Amino acid sequence: MIRRLAAEAAIDVEDGTHVRFTLVPAVGPPVRSAATTARRPDAPAELDTSHDPDGRLRLGLAGDVDLDSVVGLRPGLFAALDGAEAPAVLDLHRVTYLSSAGVGLLLDVLAGAPVPVTLSADPDGPVARILALTGIRPPG
Repeated sequence: MIRRLAAEAAIDVEDGTHVRFTLVPAVGPPVRSAATTARRPDAPAELDTSHDPDGRLRLGLAGDVDLDSVVGLRPGLFAALDGAEAPAVLDLHRVTYLSSAGVGLLLDVLAGAPVPVTLSADPDGPVARILALTGIRPPG
């Protein structure tokens, strides 16, 4: 990821590991803050499930998807997907923070779900930027 963000990157392992890089400013409009409902800063991430009118399962994540919350989200996500009979949508519009553990969870869901899963995120939001940097690009 550093190579995608940086103009120059150098790794020196002679005397321990030293990484030097220069960040390139983001191109395009400024990233907007994610719109969320009022939450306590320490509240865990939430998962809600519903069905779209066409029968697609919609899994909505809200809050901080980080190392602490992934442990609780994983079983609920896979349990909901195990019962799905049609493609599913994983809605990330209300995610306020997506850590590397959260990216790992998304990759696990995309690879291990018994039905096709589509990611949905605000195309101008911080989550979409993370997904683009990691190579996971949700449709606009």
